[in-house]
Amino acid sequence: RFDRPLNVVFVASKRALNTYGDITAESAFSTATNQVRTLTGLVNQSKVWMRIEGVTPSATLVTVQMRAAVGGSDLTMANELQNRIALELTP
Repeated sequence: RFDRPLNVVFVASKRALNTYGDITAESAFSTATNQVRTLTGLVNQSKVWMRIEGVTPSATLVTVQMRAAVGGSDLTMANELQNRIALELTP
């Protein structure tokens, strides 16, 4: 969770994903209460899914999931992407 608006965190998430791999798709939609943007990509042949959800006008929740090419999750790289997003938000 980041104390920044959705659009700021979305741009930081794109930069973080591009640092380690490639973005393959992005989308935006609204739920009943929140605005959501998503990113999908590849990092070291692992699939990445990011959900960036504005929970309030000034707070955003980011969920990162990674699946290795042989199955299973890659928690280390998912954590690294979360940390990179935080670094991208640092002034």
